[in-house]
Amino acid sequence: MTRILAEQQLVDCAGNYDNNGCSGGLPSHAFEYIKDQGGLSLDKDYPYTAKDGACVYSSDIGSVGIVGGSVNITQGDEVELLNQLFANGPVSVAF
Repeated sequence: MTRILAEQQLVDCAGNYDNNGCSGGLPSHAFEYIKDQGGLSLDKDYPYTAKDGACVYSSDIGSVGIVGGSVNITQGDEVELLNQLFANGPVSVAF
């Protein structure tokens, strides 16, 4: 079963984490928001609208829990990248 997480929740609700909706933000800050919320809603419950909106997240909607948080890796440190991948699973890379 595929679970598509709600990008729109990040667009609408992660402003206090130095994210700016459709104007962008940092993945590490988005991950901190997700960790603090205890997860992220499913897209079917908080659909994508492709525009900034008011945060309508409610714990009644429910969320998919995500274990962990975020780790910043020094640019070019391939050994640390490998270590984090091995220890924690998937990684997100931003340029």
